Amino acid sequence: MKNYIRIYITMISLALIGLGGCVENEGFLVGNVLNGGLDTGGYIRFAQATPTTISVEADIPGASVSFPVEDANGNAASYTLKVYLPGQTVVDAVDVMTINEFPGNIEFTINDLANVLEIDVNLVDFGQQFHFAGSVTTEDGRVYDATPLDFNLAEGATGGGTSTDLLGQTGPNGYRNALFFTLTVDCPSFDPTFSVDGIYAILVDQAFGQAGFGIAVEAGPGENELTLKDLFANGLDIVVSFNPDGTAVVAKQHAWTSGNFGPVTVEGSGRAFSCVNLVTVDLAHNISDGRTFGTFTFTFQLP
Repeated sequence: MKNYIRIYITMISLALIGLGGCVENEGFLVGNVLNGGLDTGGYIRFAQATPTTISVEADIPGASVSFPVEDANGNAASYTLKVYLPGQTVVDAVDVMTINEFPGNIEFTINDLANVLEIDVNLVDFGQQFHFAGSVTTEDGRVYDATPLDFNLAEGATGGGTSTDLLGQTGPNGYRNALFFTLTVDCPSFDPTFSVDGIYAILVDQAFGQAGFGIAVEAGPGENELTLKDLFANGLDIVVSFNPDGTAVVAKQHAWTSGNFGPVTVEGSGRAFSCVNLVTVDLAHNISDGRTFGTFTFTFQLP
């Protein structure tokens, strides 16, 4: 569960950065990236930082969201949003809503999600996660989703919808993709004493694909901190710090070493859901010369 797991995925990100292919005002090159005519695909993004929570002000069933989204490339005819639950896969996803005009808004209540998922809304509790998958139909009828772009130098783009770097950039200064994201029903408050030792389950690892594995976590070294042991490489631990409001911060730390580019550091931020011992952070994987592999979500939970 270390460096040997799918590092090749992020190599495309560096290639795109080097070629300047993802400069925002030139349109996101999604699908057929680096292949002949450099087609511009469909890409819907959040107008603000990628959301991570559903806030509850009164009751859970009535909790609602309204997230503005925009057509980054100016060629979208429609955007369809689907939802599925942890333990399911995207093939189980069911329709939530469709937007046909841009800019638009993603809007729903938890009761809406329960209805389309055919679950009892009264069983939805704090810490419940919902996974979302979006797809974009462009004006010429092509469809783009979060299926990673399948690319090789001999054939170019041979399948999939979106290059990996565009899916990984979830932070406020990233690409803010609305093609794949997760929302968690926020806890009523943050309890810093949740930081306990144990083997946490990795729920999401966009960079290395370790979802399903366990990770040893220790409380400390400081107050309101957790240490993830050997996270991306043996002997290299990652420390996550927590603020009183439950926001999580990962200061710049050496996380793994690339055979081609040398030491790689991670840094980022996220949120802790203390009522269910769950933490999610968006980590930028950066090279010392200023280049980056991208920003990728990492989520872990104490069962």
